[in-house]
Order: sequence, then C-alpha cells, then structure tokens
Amino acid sequence: MKRKFNWIDIAIICILVAIFYVGYSFVLKPSGTSVEKVPVEITYRVEGVLMESVNGIKIGDIFKDKDTNQVIGEVVAKEVTDAYELVETGDGRIVKSRRPNRYDVYITIRGDAIITDDYIRMGGRDMRIEGTVFLKSTLSSVKSIITDINILE
Repeated sequence: MKRKFNWIDIAIICILVAIFYVGYSFVLKPSGTSVEKVPVEITYRVEGVLMESVNGIKIGDIFKDKDTNQVIGEVVAKEVTDAYELVETGDGRIVKSRRPNRYDVYITIRGDAIITDDYIRMGGRDMRIEGTVFLKSTLSSVKSIITDINILE
C-alpha cells in the first residue's frame, strides 16, 4: 500500500524543523558573548514616600531585587526632594502642587552588571531607563524607577 505526501505531512515536517531550529539557536548555540561583570552606577527615583522610608535608606546599604532576591549593589549617594503632583483647579487649570509629608528620593546604587548588546543586567533583572524595580534592604522595601545608568568602565 503506497501513501502520498499531503499538506498535513508537510506542515508537520515544517513544525518539527522550526522546533529544532529554535532549540538550537536558543539552547545549544553558544552566545559568543563573554560574561564579564562591569561596575555600573544606576540612579533610582523613589516617589512619594514618608520620612520614615527616607530615613530607612542609608548610604552603604545593600539593596536586592525584591523578586529575584539577588544583590543589585550598594547605595553610594542619596538625594531627597519634596514630592509634587499635578492637580486640576476649580477653573480647569493644571498646577503643580506640593504633596504634604511626602518626599521623592534619588538613590544611586553601585554594583556589578553583565553588559551585552541587548541588555544591562543587575540582580538577575534587565535594567532600562524608566523601568520599574522593587528594591529591598534589611530595613526598607520601595518601588523605584530607573532614571540614569552610568557605566564606569
């Protein structure tokens, strides 16, 4: 009994070839990039926190990523500013208003990062400007936004 190829057989073969190609390109193929750690300083903005949270962040603290629990680095600088928000007035104008008892904190963390053409990775997480990172130390845990990345080498 002779059987001919039909379109279902060809589709199955194409799917198998695609699976093997994806497996080779992502798993077996060497990436060709060296995994070398480079010192990096990243500035994070922590928005609208109370003074207790501001006092909980100290220069020299070691911060980790809250999700991966891997070390990001050590705080080398901290700047505290008043927190502001945009509010609408009764006549429809939008004005900048100071938030009472709330502060914005800019912290600079120095750590070692893996740098490739595609990403800068610290603490098991890709670091990108305007990316959100949840930081934790022994005393505090804050939601932060990356504002600046400075490669030291």
